[in-house]
Amino acid sequence: MESSKQMLAFDKMVQHFIQKIKVGKLSGSFQISTETVILLKKIIEDYQWKNAREIIHLISQYGVVLSKQLALESCVTNMVRRILKIIREEYSTCVQKVK
Repeated sequence: MESSKQMLAFDKMVQHFIQKIKVGKLSGSFQISTETVILLKKIIEDYQWKNAREIIHLISQYGVVLSKQLALESCVTNMVRRILKIIREEYSTCVQKVK
């Protein structure tokens, strides 16, 4: 139950972010990139994930939504990809340290 409430909250955050870009409250690639990272950071911090696969899946899902809704803003897609790369690298580093 908590997870579905959490997902609805994330959906609202993402839709609000998309709307801010579409109406022009956010403009310029630097500002949009910064706000994208802040949005993803909030999702990562608030989601109760148990492993890297869960958070990668979640960020990927929202990345697809953002990419489709904001097709002309390539910086959004780039930031999502960079965040996913960082998560994968950190996971890989942690796994290697354990071995």
